[in-house]
Amino acid sequence: MRNLDESIENINKNYIEVMKLLSYLIDLNKEAIKESNVEKVIEESQRVENMINSFEVIIKESSIIAIARYQPAAKNLRFFIMMINGARLLERMADLLKQNLKIILEIKEMDKNSIEYFDILVLKNIKIIENFYNKYIQAFIKEDEKIIYENIETDYIVNLESKKTEKKVLEFLKNEKILKKELLLFWDLNKKYERFSDHIVHLFSDLVYILNGDNLRRKELEMKKEI
Repeated sequence: MRNLDESIENINKNYIEVMKLLSYLIDLNKEAIKESNVEKVIEESQRVENMINSFEVIIKESSIIAIARYQPAAKNLRFFIMMINGARLLERMADLLKQNLKIILEIKEMDKNSIEYFDILVLKNIKIIENFYNKYIQAFIKEDEKIIYENIETDYIVNLESKKTEKKVLEFLKNEKILKKELLLFWDLNKKYERFSDHIVHLFSDLVYILNGDNLRRKELEMKKEI
């Protein structure tokens, strides 16, 4: 890399590729619910996760080298630091989605008629989370703070839906036709999607820090201390 701008451009391109791969993993989660051959979907997810892991290493190493070589300041320095953190978060999110595929497989092996429960307990949350994540991608590519502040509170909606799902699971526990172990797996699935949504909030916060240096996480901690 001949200069700082080239370094930023290359890291940015790699990061966008990781974001696209994670979007594909979300699609694979939806596909696994409808697909009879979930093992094939899991195999594909492993291939995608391996690519994400490789990109994460490249982004981290490239950012560290750029910081050492160019000694950037202000926004450029924030960019490199947050790219390291963002790539790490995306890798964790990919791992969550892969874990969910294994849970989906376990549920389907346990209950051939589980699709109706996926409709009730899972699909709505996935669609909300997918839209939430797509807004982050838009905000990142466009460097648009307006998109960030218009959507960062979507995590609250995800949490509300998660609570509704938990309530439904508890209600289903009273139904002897449904295996308790199956319902516990749905509970775990719901919690992992909720955790995925939490990571999107962190990504939004990191993007704000890149764009204007405003540390939303620190402000949140300070507000909690005041309370």
